[in-house]
Amino acid sequence: MNIQKGLIDWGLNGREARIYNTLVARVESTVYKLSLETKIPRTTVYEVLESLTNKSLVSFSRKNGIKYYFAESPNRLLRILEDKMTIAKELIPLLSILPNERMLNPTVKLYFGPDGRKRVFDDILDTCERTGERTILAIPSSRLYLDQPKYMKGWIKKREEMGIKTLLIAEDNPEHKAPDIYPNNASRETRLIVPEFISDTAIDIYADKIALLSEVNGLAHSIIIESPSVTATLKKFFMFMWTHAIKPTNIE
Repeated sequence: MNIQKGLIDWGLNGREARIYNTLVARVESTVYKLSLETKIPRTTVYEVLESLTNKSLVSFSRKNGIKYYFAESPNRLLRILEDKMTIAKELIPLLSILPNERMLNPTVKLYFGPDGRKRVFDDILDTCERTGERTILAIPSSRLYLDQPKYMKGWIKKREEMGIKTLLIAEDNPEHKAPDIYPNNASRETRLIVPEFISDTAIDIYADKIALLSEVNGLAHSIIIESPSVTATLKKFFMFMWTHAIKPTNIE
């Protein structure tokens, strides 16, 4: 992994990452030396060091009236995340019981690209965990799902560990067999419908939400609709299709 990029992914901005990375490789340094080495203006270096100090990643000492800055142990990166995780675990239950306008007013969220698609799938599991929902109704698009095989493999494993079952409608074939990527098992029941009714847009229905995943001109578009009434309607359409769908011949 590239250190600079990794620090940015952790949460630092570009200048913070450059200065912190430089300090980690040094015992200590002054603002003047940091400015020369990173080619960042001295006034900006002061601002970045103050930010890093507030994040508890950098500290300083004085020698003959001059400030010398040094990086705290890189283990601080992990400890900070652990502290935030502890706070988040305490906050989430409190935030979840606050009055929420979404119960009355439908909301729509649009995401782009592979990362946006991951956010949608993350929301599916997060919502199921929060609400206690243990069934996902799905009409997948294998092309979209196979774009991120490593992520989807981990996602499916987590879903299974959470005890969430998927009722999945896939495209029928001459042998009436469930596709290899969507086999029937303890956590998934697959049924088949004629190809004419399968689209390139994947649909996932869970709790009071609907996720739509498609691709337009090569760019992934992912949408989450949160509405009890709209979701209830789509669930009825899904269950109508499910009732009339074909049971695969290769049921485990």
